[in-house]
Amino acid sequence: MDGKIVQVIYQDRFAIIKMNAGENRFNLSFTQAMNRALDEIEARSDIQAVITTSTGKFFSNGLDLDWLNKQSESTRQKSLYESGVLIGRILTFPIPTVAAINGHAFAAGAILALAHDYRVMRTNHGWWSLNEVFINRRFAPGWLQVLKDKLSHDGVLRQAMLFGKRFTAEEAVKDNIIDECVAHEILMQSAKKLIHQLGENKQYPRATLGLFKRDLYAKAYNLLNESPKSKL
Repeated sequence: MDGKIVQVIYQDRFAIIKMNAGENRFNLSFTQAMNRALDEIEARSDIQAVITTSTGKFFSNGLDLDWLNKQSESTRQKSLYESGVLIGRILTFPIPTVAAINGHAFAAGAILALAHDYRVMRTNHGWWSLNEVFINRRFAPGWLQVLKDKLSHDGVLRQAMLFGKRFTAEEAVKDNIIDECVAHEILMQSAKKLIHQLGENKQYPRATLGLFKRDLYAKAYNLLNESPKSKL
């Protein structure tokens, strides 16, 4: 694995994806490194669950706009497309997934967290926020569908998407954006506990679990795998 961008750490039967690229912004290098991590994990039959986390101030700060603005149109479209495919892959990954949100999760980074089956967030540090309205970036259809699928209340979606509210971990729990908020010291422990609550050492049939996820999120998955028709 490329330890400079994304690292996979194995603990017991957990695969921990550790994003090491600072703000972990989405560009081609980042999405390709994430996909290599998922390939590596999927090739191992002993893995019970996947936990995605980061170090430092950010979980992910969304699209790498500075990088995108310097690229050709074809490279921009390729990067947007691969970013959507990555979200769709995590959304329907055939192994249970948890986002252990250690810091800020903004824009595409907030949706990256939502794409996981479960989410646990560090208290007193970081926001979950869709700030696209402030940077004039429209949601592509697939990304928008993830928001509709994952945010259970229209009022939450209104505040998050239309008005760019910054949710603290405590507010995100209250509004069912995340499942739990805990102190940083027990973030990983709590992420593992969420999986253990499904059943100690339970391993789901991968083909079936992946198929069920694609059934549940069919519209989002199909849209995310289409060529991008509008900018995020």
